[in-house]
Amino acid sequence: MQDLIRSVFFKSEGQPCALEAFIQRYGQKSKVYKLVLKICDVVVVFYMGLRPGKVYRNWERPYTRQATKKPRKSYVRGVPGSKLRIHVMGNRKGAFEATIHLVTKKQVQIRHNALEAGRIAANAYLKKHLEEDNYFLKMRVYPHHIMREHAQAAIAQADRFYQGMSHPFGKPNGVAARVRLGQPIMSVNVNKKDESTVREALRRAGDKMPCSCCVEVEKK
Repeated sequence: MQDLIRSVFFKSEGQPCALEAFIQRYGQKSKVYKLVLKICDVVVVFYMGLRPGKVYRNWERPYTRQATKKPRKSYVRGVPGSKLRIHVMGNRKGAFEATIHLVTKKQVQIRHNALEAGRIAANAYLKKHLEEDNYFLKMRVYPHHIMREHAQAAIAQADRFYQGMSHPFGKPNGVAARVRLGQPIMSVNVNKKDESTVREALRRAGDKMPCSCCVEVEKK
């Protein structure tokens, strides 16, 4: 994959790169050149992988217009699905003595994959150290906000192959939850004797978030 990208974007020993060769032969307005650019976009996006959470953690203007009953009538179309599918785990009907929350220390935007990673980390630790009937875990936020991105090749010298406007609107590339200062991300109902276990589970979940978090105990 690396050799393919280098051959497209970079020059070899005395030889032009593939895009420059296409420009010299067909010109920038040809259909062949445009097709090669689209293929390069797809290859580079898959090669780059997931961008870090700090890129998306600042609040943006809400962009959430999706129709659930009639998707074809949605204002926003082509939105990738959320990885966060399960929101409630453990014993739903149990009577517990305390509720422990994972709370954000700042206003932040959390992507769906970070929420799912935090849920898995917390639930796995609780399952290992407690029986499933001894706790109740619930996700308190939902990724409604649709993130947009103008996909470009994040490689040196690649910007000269793109001709477009600055600050473009972008295409949907994922969803995120908009979380306010002091708002709980997830909550766990548990008995007092198991508080230390839940604190450690939520601390591990907080490590997956793109912001500083703290654990707060609410006793009933």
